[in-house]
Amino acid sequence: MFSEINGEFYFKVICEAHKIPDGTTVTKKAGTKEYTLTRSLKLYYNKGTQSDSGSDRGEVKMGGDCVMLIDGTDAVSVVSGDTELVAYITYDQMANYIDEVEGK
Repeated sequence: MFSEINGEFYFKVICEAHKIPDGTTVTKKAGTKEYTLTRSLKLYYNKGTQSDSGSDRGEVKMGGDCVMLIDGTDAVSVVSGDTELVAYITYDQMANYIDEVEGK
């Protein structure tokens, strides 16, 4: 099945979340809301008071097979790696995946 996003055609592939690469656009199987899948999230924050211009950053990484889904409002959900999601994959991404599976 195909879908068009911003003038580009994508395969709609149902697969387990832990098999989907970071940065891929996904939806839940029964939904239409788009998310970006990731396994880590960088956080930037201000150290101390407002007069302190320094900032720091941290990183949240998912353990095990869990992944994060970030929606258009920057809300973050965590789902198990065995959750089936619909991944939107370009032709080139699909060809690369097939080559990897076939060992080319």
